[in-house]
Amino acid sequence: MDVIRILSKSIHNFQGSDVDDKRLSELRAERIRSIDVFGRSSVSSAKFDLSMLKEILHLPSVTIAVTGLREAQEGCQRYRLLSQHLDANPGTDPGNGVLDSRIRVTFHFEADPLRVAKSSDRSLLTVRRHTQELPSEFEVDSIITAIGFANRFSEAATGDVEHWVGKNVFRTGWLSRDGKGTVAENRRVAKAGVEAIIAQFKAGDLSVDAKGFTAIEKTIEPYAVDFRGWKNIDSHELATANPDRCRRKITDIPRMLSIAAPGRFAQQTTPDNIIRMI
Repeated sequence: MDVIRILSKSIHNFQGSDVDDKRLSELRAERIRSIDVFGRSSVSSAKFDLSMLKEILHLPSVTIAVTGLREAQEGCQRYRLLSQHLDANPGTDPGNGVLDSRIRVTFHFEADPLRVAKSSDRSLLTVRRHTQELPSEFEVDSIITAIGFANRFSEAATGDVEHWVGKNVFRTGWLSRDGKGTVAENRRVAKAGVEAIIAQFKAGDLSVDAKGFTAIEKTIEPYAVDFRGWKNIDSHELATANPDRCRRKITDIPRMLSIAAPGRFAQQTTPDNIIRMI
C-alpha cells in the first residue's frame, strides 16, 4: 500500500514529508498509467490497514477497479468502501469526454502470483485466481513484490510461521497479528512483548546464563553511534531540507557516520567494515 501511495500521489501531496525527491523522480521517471495489486487473501482477510485503503481511495489522482469480490463479503467494511469507489467509466473524464489522466489502480483479491517470466522487453506475471481453473497472465513494465513473496516452485521456498511457537518464544509484529496492522500498532505489540519478557524475568520463569550485552559491549563500541551522534544527524537533515520538505534524509552510510561524529569513523567506512557495523 505504501508503494501505491508513492507511485500514485500527486507531487503536491508530498508537501511537508521527508520523501527523497531524487529517488521519487527516478521511480516516477515515466508516467504511470495503471497499477495492478495482487493479493492472495480475500478482501475481508487482506493484510493492509483500513486507514491506508481509505487514503488511496480518496486520492483525486487515481481511479479504482477491483476483481475477486464476492457477494458473501458484503458485510465487510473494505468491501463496502471499494464498492463505493469503483469507477464505472475510467477511460474518459465525465466532464468533457477526454482521455482520463488519472492512474488506474486495480485490486485483485484471491489471486496467487505463480511465476514471473521475461516477455520481450517486459515482464509476464502469471496469477492463479481462486475462482478460475486456468491461470491469468499480465504483461507489465515493472513488478514490485512485497517482503515474503516466495516462488513456490523454488527449492528454497520454505517457512511456516506455525513453527514459531513454543516455550520462551515471544511472537511480535506481523507474526502475532497475522500480517495486519500499522507501524504504530505493531510498535505497541512489540512493547507488549518486551513487557511480557520482563515480567517473566521478574517472576523467575526465565533465567539467562549468557553474559548478554556485556559480552559484546567493547567489541561494538568503536562502531556504535551514540545519542549525541543521532542528534547531529537529525539536526543536519532538518537544516538541509528542500523547500516543502520537513528534512532531507541521508541515504549514504559513510556520510551519515561522518556527520554523527566527524573523524571518529573515518577509518571504518570501507564496505567490509560497514557490513560488520550493520
